[in-house]
Amino acid sequence: MDRVESEQKYYLEDGRLAEKHVVDDGKTRVTEIYEEIEKPKKLSQRIVEKLEPTVCERTVETVDEDGSVIESTTEVVEPQPLVAKKESSLTREDVSAMIADSISAVVDAVRNEHHGGEMVTSFNAGAIIGERLQPKKKKNILDWVLLGVIVVEVAVLGYLLWPSIQQLIQQV
Repeated sequence: MDRVESEQKYYLEDGRLAEKHVVDDGKTRVTEIYEEIEKPKKLSQRIVEKLEPTVCERTVETVDEDGSVIESTTEVVEPQPLVAKKESSLTREDVSAMIADSISAVVDAVRNEHHGGEMVTSFNAGAIIGERLQPKKKKNILDWVLLGVIVVEVAVLGYLLWPSIQQLIQQV
């Protein structure tokens, strides 16, 4: 029989590299495992972070072989909001005012179109079924304007949320 040799590299549970050599001549199989020598670890730095909602103070200590601190640096970290502010002429107040105005305009338009400007205080199933059985009317100008307002609102919302979405993608 021919002699078959294979070599496989893998990592042990503690992170060391190992190689597995297998020699098979048909009658006898010899498996040899070579492992890296375990290296002793030494403490070189200790990082202490004081946590509140976010990291607010970080201390980095350099330690010598005996375990005594050689150098210590402390830095104060300012918490950053998830949504980074972008320099633009559009402010949050402007956007919230636009959204509130457009929502109230949509509600008023729907109320005026379907119920003749009157508030519905009672539920009449027959009238609703009758309305739905009537042939559909073509979309009028008001429908297209409302659709345009909704599209603009979605675009502005996407523009405002895009920096935070990018930041979340970069963190992953």
